[in-house]
This record gives sequence, C-alpha cells and structure tokens, in this order.
Amino acid sequence: MILLVLAWSSLFPACASAAQVDLLLRNGRVFTGDPSHPWASSIAISGERIVALSDDPLGADLSMQPARAIDLEGRFVMAGVNDAHDHVGGVPFGQVVTTPTPAMRNPPMSEVRAALVAAAGAAAPGTWLHLVAGPLVLADPTTPSMLDEAAGDHPAIISAWWGHGVVINAIGRRRLNLSDDSPEIPGGLLVRDPEGRLTGQLDEYAGWSVLKALHSSAGVEATADYLTAYAQRRLAEGVTTVQIMEGNQSPDVFLAAVRRADVPLRLRIIRFPITNLDGSTDNWIASDLPARARVSGVKWVLDGTPIDGLAYRTTPYEGRGDWRGRLNFDPEHLRAQLRLALDQNEPLVLHAVGDATARLVLDQMEAMAAAEQWRQRRVRIEHANGITGAQVARAAALGIVIGQPRPTSPIRSWREAGIPVAYGSDGGFPPFVAFAQVTDPANPHSVSREEAIGLLTTGPALGEFAEAELGRLVPGMLADIVVLSQDITTAPQTSLAETRSVLTIVGGQIAFDGRAP
Repeated sequence: MILLVLAWSSLFPACASAAQVDLLLRNGRVFTGDPSHPWASSIAISGERIVALSDDPLGADLSMQPARAIDLEGRFVMAGVNDAHDHVGGVPFGQVVTTPTPAMRNPPMSEVRAALVAAAGAAAPGTWLHLVAGPLVLADPTTPSMLDEAAGDHPAIISAWWGHGVVINAIGRRRLNLSDDSPEIPGGLLVRDPEGRLTGQLDEYAGWSVLKALHSSAGVEATADYLTAYAQRRLAEGVTTVQIMEGNQSPDVFLAAVRRADVPLRLRIIRFPITNLDGSTDNWIASDLPARARVSGVKWVLDGTPIDGLAYRTTPYEGRGDWRGRLNFDPEHLRAQLRLALDQNEPLVLHAVGDATARLVLDQMEAMAAAEQWRQRRVRIEHANGITGAQVARAAALGIVIGQPRPTSPIRSWREAGIPVAYGSDGGFPPFVAFAQVTDPANPHSVSREEAIGLLTTGPALGEFAEAELGRLVPGMLADIVVLSQDITTAPQTSLAETRSVLTIVGGQIAFDGRAP
C-alpha cells in the first residue's frame, strides 16, 4: 500500500489525521492525472484541498477515521471537468418562439414564418418575439420582409443558432432606436441596402450589442435564477469550473446575478467588450464576488464562422466569387490587444477561425516579441480551424493554447506538437459527448481516452493559469472531483456520450449528489 501525502508543510504542517480529514472518498478507481502515480483508490480531503491519496480501497493506511467517509463502490473518479469556453447569460426575454425542426437542423422558411405568425397571435401586444434559426433563414435576403409581415405589431428578432448574426424587424429596430443614420458598432456591421437603408440584418458585434441589451432586460433576479439552473445542469454533467465569455448581458446585470446566485461552480468570467447601441462602453466593477468567481482576461472575436461565410480565409468561398470572409477589426486593433497582453500581462483570448486570421495572429506575435515572452502569456486561440500545416509548429513555439476546438479538428496533431488543448462547450457539447467524439476511432484526428481526459481537465486549467490548483487529483490541489456513472477508460465507445456525474465535489463540498437514496 502507498500513501501519498502533501509535501508542502507551509500549507499543511502535518499528515492526514482525524483532525484534518473532513471527507474520505474510498473504494474508487481514481484517475489522478499525475503521470508518476496515475491511479489511486482513496482520496482524503481537508477543507477545500486534497491532503492524501491511498492505494488502499478502504483508506485504512490513513491513521484515524475521518469526519465523513463515502464508499464509491468501485466507481471511476477524476478531476472535475473545466469548461474553458461557454457563453452564459442568454436569459430568455419576451416570447420564445420555436419551430418543429430544431434550429441546428436548419428549419425552412415556411416553418419559421408559421411559428412567428402563431406566436404573434398569442403574445401580449408589444411583446418581443425571439426565434433561433439556421443559415437557410439567416442568409435568405427575403427574411427581413418576412419578419415584418409575420410578426405583425410585435418587435421581433431571429438569431443564428451558432451565435453569429441576427435579423430584426422594423418595429424592433425602432424599439432599439436603430435607424438608417445609426453609426456602426465597432467590430460589427449594420447591413444596408444600396440606398443606405438598414435591412434588419446585423452581423457580429452589431448583433451582439442588440442581444446584450435584450438579455439584460430580463433583470438580475431572472438572471440569478438562470445561473442557478445552469449550475445544477453543469454539475450533473461533471463540470466544476466554467470559463465564461461574458457578452450576453451588461456586466452590471450579470455580475449582480453572480453575487446573488452564488452558485457552487467555479466561474472564471472573461470580459467580452461589446459597444452598446448608444455608443457607450461598460465599466467592469467586479468587487464582492463570491469566493469561487473571478474576472480574468479579455476576449476578442477577430472573424466570423464558415457557416455564415465570415471566417477570414486565404482562399475564396466556393460559389461566392472572390469572397474570402472578413476581419471584424483591422490589424492595428489586434496589435493593440497583443501589446496589452505583453505589457500588462492581460490574459488574451482570440476567436480566430479562418486560416488567414490565424496566420495574421501568428505573424503579429512573431513580429512583436520573442517566442519565450509569448510562451509566458499563453495567448488562447478559440476554435483555431486555421491552425493546420505549417501553422501548427508556429503556434506551438509561441505557447498558444487552443480552446473549444471542433471535434473533427486536428487535435492529435496539435497535442503531438505540444499545444495545450482545452474542451469548451460553447453553449453545447456536454463534456462526455465531446469526449466520445474526440476518442471515436472513426474520427481521423482521435486521441486516446487518457489524452481526452486531459482535454477536459489539465488543458483548460493551463488555459486559465490554474494548473497549480486544478486539473489533477494530487495532494495540495483543490478538491474538485467527479464520480462518474461509468468508467470512461473502459466503457464501450457507443455509451461514452451517456456518461454523467453521480457525485460532484467542488472545494471539498458536495455540490451535486445523483446517487440513489
């Protein structure tokens, strides 16, 4: 039997003992994430930290009885999942309108129109109608006129399921004080016809500015309730930390809701600056947040996505002439953000999807500072579709961390090059759905199951400079632990996506308990 105890005497001056061990998890199959000792059977916790691991299923080599012990009955145990990229705060507003065909399956215009007509007939006068749709509707030039007609006397908005782009009817634009004379929102586009009139389509930051105003209108109490429900869902999925790209609501509403809800999740809130419709910018007052919440870093979206043809590419989009997408900001804006990362050590998160955008980021970084300086900054590139071929070695040399990759991205090549990769849900892909996809032998870029556990744990921890606290189950680390419904290292591939947590612990406290009573 082996007992691993904490070596940092300044933090824990004595070994695990009855006075120190508040909780003993025993008789589990514990994946520690520590290559030198990858497996254990029991975990001793004092306060919010792990103080000892044992190879004894009963933890009998711990000298005395703990305050509480839980028999895990042989279940698989790992560090809590760290979701490195999600958007939280999309609180419903007005009347939510749905179609028989789910938004991600691209409902046809006929379904969207019928759903809006029905909702307009049932909703109270003046109520906002909000429907989420796919590219069939968002890219159709007749959608603005359809929306004007179908919504009747209601303000109405259709937003893209992938999060980029909205269409607003004329009544809605008037409600929001948007007119043909409205100035552009930095990073966005108010689409206009040849005569300069607004069409109702708003791209990128312009659309997000509208959605931020509408979601914020739900208020602090509704947002706190939303956060509470969100936290319970994520804890049941095995998630203990979420890194939030906070652009769905104004900071005063969202941060007040975080204070009120005080959820068990750890929250890293990443600033997502979006200019308001009136041209103002937000002040981030992040004082008095709960102990598990913090504001850290800033995110900029440099281009769009391939779905809407706005990801900036080196080659034209098929069937669209010379169109290669576009940048949301000019290169000087990117250079200014990189300079802040260098000079003020501001953690920087960049959405860069097109290969031309990725090359621009790497070019600017190489021109501005030595690779060693950048490696200390851990600039994150989200999605990183364009980090392929020769760009992989460049990104690795600069210390890039890739967040929220698509499951079919070249994750294996990135990891072989030494690039940390961090799972992110991006509003979807629960952790073990993503786990199943990236380990599927049918996926040409699949990785091993142990490697995929790292994508859920150690990769995200590195991406938030928290690797000394999170991502592994070793003495001294925070006791963020999940006990799973099945052993994800041995379960059939076909059942992996069904994995859930049966016990989720955050900082030594049980935050979710799904075990049978």
